[in-house]
Amino acid sequence: MSDEVTALLIENNPADALLLEGLASGGRFRLKILHVERLQDGLAHLRHSSFDVVLLDLSLPDAQGVETVAQTYATRRDVPIVILTGLDDEQVAIQAMHAGAQDYLVKGQFDHHLLARAILYARERKRAEAAQQRLVREQSARASAEAAERNARFLADASRALVSSLEPDEMLANLAKLTVPGMADGFLVDLGGHEGKLRRVAALATASGARVPWQEDLDMATALAGDPVAHALRSGESIDFPALSQDVATRLRLPPESSHLLGRTASVAPMIARGRTLGALTLIAWSGDQPRGNASLLAAELAGRVALAVDNARLYHARELLLEVVSRDLHVPLATIMAHLPSPGDQLPPRSQLETMARAASQMTYMVEDLLDMGRLERGAFVLERGPVDVGALLHEVAKSFHPVAERRGVQLEVSVPPGLPQVSADQRRLTQVLWSLWGSGLRFTPSGGRLGLSVETGDDELRVEIANEGRSIPDGQIHRLFDRRWQDENAEPGTGVGLAVARSIIEAHGGRIGAQQTATGNRIFFTLPRSRR
Repeated sequence: MSDEVTALLIENNPADALLLEGLASGGRFRLKILHVERLQDGLAHLRHSSFDVVLLDLSLPDAQGVETVAQTYATRRDVPIVILTGLDDEQVAIQAMHAGAQDYLVKGQFDHHLLARAILYARERKRAEAAQQRLVREQSARASAEAAERNARFLADASRALVSSLEPDEMLANLAKLTVPGMADGFLVDLGGHEGKLRRVAALATASGARVPWQEDLDMATALAGDPVAHALRSGESIDFPALSQDVATRLRLPPESSHLLGRTASVAPMIARGRTLGALTLIAWSGDQPRGNASLLAAELAGRVALAVDNARLYHARELLLEVVSRDLHVPLATIMAHLPSPGDQLPPRSQLETMARAASQMTYMVEDLLDMGRLERGAFVLERGPVDVGALLHEVAKSFHPVAERRGVQLEVSVPPGLPQVSADQRRLTQVLWSLWGSGLRFTPSGGRLGLSVETGDDELRVEIANEGRSIPDGQIHRLFDRRWQDENAEPGTGVGLAVARSIIEAHGGRIGAQQTATGNRIFFTLPRSRR
């Protein structure tokens, strides 16, 4: 320590100031004092000059009590403060220490030895405090650097997981396995679909650290008020929770066994790619034995990567589907049209030839419409226009339209539609599309001489429509793939392979079910629709 100590004395009593200067001259070191009488003058010197210690009176013309300490400490936190008080009040001393002082002296009760010791001890405590703060900053910086490095490694691994598959559910399951419990305690991705439906792929860490994955479909129409996922989807903005509460866990639709995650940091980030919000990603972090990081930044970065990977996968499937349809399906009706086109100079072709060309063109139109609908489904832009629908009238209308086709094929149609069927709230155009797809599929699997029947049953909560064919069965190992957009039966007539997939999506968007079964003499395709509530 230097032989000279510079002190700022803020004291409005000249006698006390002279006494203190006299005591300082007899100390173990030379005390150089700058004396001011007002707090604001002292603070001005502190801002522009360097001092080893501040000797501060608690009773000044422009400040009183502990407030003098608070203002002085706020001005220069690196300079130790020794209080000078005329009252031997321990409570005041404690308050002053809490406000930032290092020590206190009672006027008239100290000599040059106590003054020197108070100044020396104040300086040493301030140095120790500064050293401790530096250590904390260094440790914090080191922890931040380690967390940043860890996050960077994780994001690199996440990018690899996201290109491990072109199926969104599979790639997200791989990412969930990578994230929980190694990186975070919770990982939820809600992919948006049509009619407010969400597909959730998620995983949570148990209290023992094990990973519990699950998948489920969510309906945003039943979302609770303040649902964070709904907020992210609507606003395109993230929402952060410094401490996960039971109320937030409920609104996030976490399972009851996730109570051990309460108090964790959570962040919900929108998944935006190419200007469209595809869903939301929720990250719940961190385990108690893992270094903390910025969950909000990590969730936002991860959400962006997931959104781009999902969008790329959808674009890839759309491209593959288009190539398949063009190369495998559209060339059939196109070849039919080309074969019947008259050559230059020929007369107008006969009516039968024109009808063949018209049917081929209509088939191409249906294929293109199926492709457009599948594209809307992939983009989550498939919207129903609901209204009251008389199911009985609709079924009779569609059956009537198919009679000429069935007669030409030699297929017998049997229609059993009971009178007085209740109305449903549905999109009539889309239901017509479903019925045409199912009837068309039934005709493709019904050879000449076979039968194709339509029947309806009513239940308390739903209507069940069934189309059954007799003549040829779909193989047992294939019938479960009937609604797969990529499935084609090699023995059936050509189609896009997406009509039944679109029909399934339409029925599910209405809140119904669709399925197929093999029978002893053929196949049975059915779908259900919820009955309207009056």
